[in-house]
Amino acid sequence: MNPNAYCPVCGEKVFYYQSRYGGRVFFDDLGWPWPKHPCTDNGRQTLKSPPVVRGPIVIKDRSGKTLDIYDLDDLQDAADQYIFTFQNLRTRARLDLALTKKAMKKGGLSIEDFWDTPSFLLRKDDEKPNAFRVEFISCRQRKVVRIRMRQSR
Repeated sequence: MNPNAYCPVCGEKVFYYQSRYGGRVFFDDLGWPWPKHPCTDNGRQTLKSPPVVRGPIVIKDRSGKTLDIYDLDDLQDAADQYIFTFQNLRTRARLDLALTKKAMKKGGLSIEDFWDTPSFLLRKDDEKPNAFRVEFISCRQRKVVRIRMRQSR
C-alpha cells in the first residue's frame, strides 16, 4: 500500500483526508468500511497536519489490488438523470457514469454532495455489466456514501 501520510502519534503510514470544512481523519485502509486509524480516533487530541508522502501515490486495497481514485471533472443535467464525468487521478482517463434523479432523491443526495467531494473510489461492479460501485465521503451528510452508477453510452 502507498498511503499519503504518517500518523502523528505512532508514525505508521496512513491515509489522511481533510474536508474543506476543517474535519480531518486518518484511515488505515481505503474503501468500505473505511476503518479509522485507532491512534487518532478519539476526537479529544489536537493534531498537527501530517507530513505528506512525496512521489506518485498508488493506492491498493488489503488484497493488493490497485484502487482507482477519481476526481469529478464535469456534470451534465439530462432529462431524468445526471451524467458525471470522472477523471482517474493516476491515468487521467475519463469515465462517464449516469445516475437517475430518482435514485439521487431516494438516497438523499444532492449535486453539492458530489461537487464538495475531493475524490471518489470507483470499482467495476461484478454483479451488473456496465455498472460501477462509487464510494465517497459526503461532507454534508458526514458519512461514506456507496452507490451504483451505470456507464453512460
